[in-house]
Amino acid sequence: MYLKISKISDETASIRSFYLVNASAGTSLPEFSAGSHITVRVTETISRQYSLANTPGSSDHYLISVLREQEGRGGSQWIHENWKIGDTIEVEGPANNFRLDESAGKVILIAGGIGITP
Repeated sequence: MYLKISKISDETASIRSFYLVNASAGTSLPEFSAGSHITVRVTETISRQYSLANTPGSSDHYLISVLREQEGRGGSQWIHENWKIGDTIEVEGPANNFRLDESAGKVILIAGGIGITP
């Protein structure tokens, strides 16, 4: 699926949020549940997974936040240096490896930092 970058927000000096909409104007995105992520094709040889940070069930846009890792493998740095509003990117998903068990009753979720599925 192809998504278009509709908005970019600098959250901190090293964290940038990207608002992604369907590249086919007027077309809804697949719904997702809490804990979902998308796999982003950064370059021909680099793909990375990013948690969806907006309200589960949203179908008008996806929101991902990317921490620029200076000592990383290059994906986040490339995104920070190259992605611009209006660019079209290729993604897979959404997928969910941490699906919440709705029948579990009381649940306590603890997470911290970027890169941890909210």
